[in-house]
Amino acid sequence: MNPLIAIVAVIGSIPIVAFIAIGIYLVYLSDKKRTEALQQYAQSHGLVFEGQMTELGQWVQGFKLFNQGRSRLLKNVMRGAKERASLGLGDYEYTTGSGRNTTIHRQTVCVVRHPGLAVPHFFLRRQLPFFDAIGKLFGGQDLNFDEDPAFSKAFVLQTSGHESEVRRYFNERARAHFTALAEKYVQVEAVGDTLLLHYGKRLDVKALDGLVADAVNTARLWAGEEPSSGAGRR
Repeated sequence: MNPLIAIVAVIGSIPIVAFIAIGIYLVYLSDKKRTEALQQYAQSHGLVFEGQMTELGQWVQGFKLFNQGRSRLLKNVMRGAKERASLGLGDYEYTTGSGRNTTIHRQTVCVVRHPGLAVPHFFLRRQLPFFDAIGKLFGGQDLNFDEDPAFSKAFVLQTSGHESEVRRYFNERARAHFTALAEKYVQVEAVGDTLLLHYGKRLDVKALDGLVADAVNTARLWAGEEPSSGAGRR
């Protein structure tokens, strides 16, 4: 290669390298600022800040969300308790696709373990009319309730071998509870005494109290307890 052309190529690549480096640094600063804010949140809410988990372990074992994609990472993990329930909060991310089609999915999740729960495994999310209509043509599962078209239109409800039990748990009170959360695009998965709830996105710190309240009150609903207005605090 002509030395002059090589020099021009190197010089021309400098702005690109600099742009990438700046982008990485800005992401680092943003993550650092978020971690500091979440550490303060944990301290003010009586939670223990545990940081990052690359091995997800039994805390989230068996949940559909934590078995998707690759490069799974749970960070800014906080743990604590609310009355009879134990809480876990954190930022979870995983990667799907490759090359230009690579996508990193990020969401803030709340896991609640409650001794009063004994829930059959189910998965609930907001319905995407076009895509879910196509999915049903290929046998995609969605448990509907003829007596509650508002709930059935708002959500996709799935289970594996526990349909009659799930239908019993999703009584009129439970369906009304979730219908009220529909605009938040809530996603819920539960099995046994453990429930996972998130909104499909990473949340601002100021929105965490609402996430915790929704998760704890959902657990209390099936444990036969009244909703708690201060679910985010001890």
